[in-house]
Amino acid sequence: MLALLVRFALGATVVGLALWISDNVDARVGGVVSAVPKTSAVSLFVIAYEHGGAFAAETAVSSLFGIAAVIVYATALALLLARGPDHPWGALAGGLAVYAAIVGPYLWAGAGLALGLNLGLVGLAYAFSVLAVRRARAAQPGLSSRSPGVAGGAVLRYGVPALVGGLLVLAATLAADLLGPVWGGIASVFPANVTTIVVGGALVLDPQDAFDQAASVPDGVAAAGAFLLGLHLSLPHLPLVAAGLLAYLAWGGVAWALSTARAARPVPDPV
Repeated sequence: MLALLVRFALGATVVGLALWISDNVDARVGGVVSAVPKTSAVSLFVIAYEHGGAFAAETAVSSLFGIAAVIVYATALALLLARGPDHPWGALAGGLAVYAAIVGPYLWAGAGLALGLNLGLVGLAYAFSVLAVRRARAAQPGLSSRSPGVAGGAVLRYGVPALVGGLLVLAATLAADLLGPVWGGIASVFPANVTTIVVGGALVLDPQDAFDQAASVPDGVAAAGAFLLGLHLSLPHLPLVAAGLLAYLAWGGVAWALSTARAARPVPDPV
């Protein structure tokens, strides 16, 4: 029981702290920060500690497929929020349907894909995200003039994501314990935190800020692929702390490059 409580506390603390940081910067930066590998990192670190580096490295490969699915899911959320900023729950339902359609067959097959194929899927998903968000920005020039969402409190903004983060760490580690690395990898990157942050933002932020935050989440999620690749390559050979530091440095570099490149691209005039 103590081990389960420690897992939950680690996940909740990391998620709550990252969300507090994201709310004190620009909405686009906040979207990237919301996708910092938090629950996936804690989950994989716990898995490595309990099952060894090789098992955690295999779990990280499966997590890469989950990353591709989360990129498409976050993009779908952003697009649906752009079309109906006053209906975040409808956007959530549509996004979850997209996510289930991608992940369901993968879990049903029960066998993970090769590392190179997973990396290719992450690249394709991110390319789709960039193109789709650019089109959405061009087609929604008046988004910022729409009425803002309803007000929300600190419990919705911080407490719920922290609670979900703790539960997600528990779920991912237990899935790895009971069902193996494929299920553990998908569970470790399940977009529960992205969901609570994006939907919470749609309820409490101006529609333009909510869209900017949601649209920037794929930058951080795609960069998490670098984090997971770093863990996959380093966990079998390096101590856990050293592997984690290298993986986080990889995530930070890629996230900065992707978010900077997207922000620098001019938005075309609507046709």
